[in-house]
Amino acid sequence: MITVLVTHELKELLSDEISLLLHKENEFRFIECNGSYGQIVDVLSGEKVDLIMSAVTGIGSLQRLRKAIGSYQERKVLLTGVVESELLFESIRLGVKGHLSCDISLELLKRALKVVYNGEVWFDREVSSKVLQQFSMGNDVIKKHGKLALLSTRESEILECLCQGMKNRVIAQSLHITENTVKTHLQKIYEKLGVNNRMEAILRVKNSKDHPKVVL
Repeated sequence: MITVLVTHELKELLSDEISLLLHKENEFRFIECNGSYGQIVDVLSGEKVDLIMSAVTGIGSLQRLRKAIGSYQERKVLLTGVVESELLFESIRLGVKGHLSCDISLELLKRALKVVYNGEVWFDREVSSKVLQQFSMGNDVIKKHGKLALLSTRESEILECLCQGMKNRVIAQSLHITENTVKTHLQKIYEKLGVNNRMEAILRVKNSKDHPKVVL
């Protein structure tokens, strides 16, 4: 059974219908808090928690989330609801592994929880689009800095395509290589940058000191 700590009552983060259905699920155990950091810490320190579902509505809630992630990094965190761009990007930098829309279906929600529990990330198209737009590099060549300097010319080209939001198939067509070759290069890129997925690779590029700043 997957234990999920909810920083607020479920009905505050999801629809009433989904909240009621979740309480009947045998695969998950939900522990609901009242939004206070003190109660969240009490639960985390006394319970075996696998996932954290939280809503970030402002700087205050983001700071509480930062403390929770910082002290309990083994717990994977998902955000729910509408999140402003600045808070969303900062949350991802902190280590948030997914985002759930308010109108997500029960089946998709269960799938998302399992995906994140198993070490992957879950971001819907709308959120992914916002992040890719924010970190898009246009047609500029990636400037090397830190771990980016470890990349080969081909790997830098693929990373540039990645930051433009291209899928593997499109990258392959653009660079005249096979899709399997793209996947192989991506794995090497992740290893060299010390990241686990596409989103983290894009964030690593954004955090590079030599990378041109993108204005919201």
